[in-house]
Amino acid sequence: MTQIELIQKPIIRHSLVEIGKSVTERLAALNIENQVATEETVTALKKMRAELNKEAAIFDEQRKSVKQAILIHYNEFEIIYKVEISEKFAKADETLRTKIRDFEAKIKEQKRDNLKEFFNELTEHDNIGWLTFDRWNVEINLSTTEKKYKEIIFDFVGKIVEDLDLINTEEHAAEIIVEYKKTLKAAQAITMVRQRKAQEKIEKERIIFQRTKGRVTQLLKIAFVYSDIANAYYFVKDNTFSISLNDVETLDNDQWNKRYAALEEATKDTEILRPPTVGTTVGATVTVAQNAQNDNTQNDNQPVAQEIHQAKFCVQGTMSDLMKLKEFLISNNYKYNNI
Repeated sequence: MTQIELIQKPIIRHSLVEIGKSVTERLAALNIENQVATEETVTALKKMRAELNKEAAIFDEQRKSVKQAILIHYNEFEIIYKVEISEKFAKADETLRTKIRDFEAKIKEQKRDNLKEFFNELTEHDNIGWLTFDRWNVEINLSTTEKKYKEIIFDFVGKIVEDLDLINTEEHAAEIIVEYKKTLKAAQAITMVRQRKAQEKIEKERIIFQRTKGRVTQLLKIAFVYSDIANAYYFVKDNTFSISLNDVETLDNDQWNKRYAALEEATKDTEILRPPTVGTTVGATVTVAQNAQNDNTQNDNQPVAQEIHQAKFCVQGTMSDLMKLKEFLISNNYKYNNI
């Protein structure tokens, strides 16, 4: 049985159809569509418009009056309906919704705690304690079972372990792991660090080249020249004063400044040959090959062909000793090259 119904429809007395026909005829007689606004006619057009608007306003006021009379009864009904029906049901719905929400939230929280414990056990076992549960970043709902979530976590942690195993095969594993922890994307982290290291290498080589170039210029100013046999620079007037190319390239600025200052001070007087400095030695690794001549002849003093041999050895000595060795090798037609 319907508990809310309209017993009597509102009765509105009107003659809108007849009035509408009259309005149509009147507007047609005014021939509004063909009216042209000019300086002579604009005043008349404004008057016509004002009269039509006034007449339309009278009809609209009557319409509003009817509507208001009808709505008075409906508004009274709606107030009672809200107080007695809708608000009571709404309050009951909110109470039940809150209870259900709180219960489901509790279930979700318990499920989350269980999954977090499982997650931490896996990361502890795999020695990746830095990987927190929040990094999993999966929304926990009621429809997905805890067992299914654990399978997903197991795969997630397993993928991290695989990524770390891959990264640990890289030369710069520690730096890659730092980048990997930010995104958990192994390929991206590896590429980033490789590119960075390549750029660092280029920059380091550029710095060493520029620094070495400047230091060589300094050495040339104090009459030091390069010896290929010793891979070192030595003072042209006294080769007991020398510095290895490795030192030129690798000494830090403080060490270089001290070393250069000592060389510059020691070689001020270029006319005096100083005795070898104690402890000043330079190493050279040399490969030597000699075209030996044999005094034995055969067939009327025809030279016997000699086999070419190669000897590899490392020589250590003062710059003076190495320069003498170089002169000896050259003067005796030995072929040599640094290794």
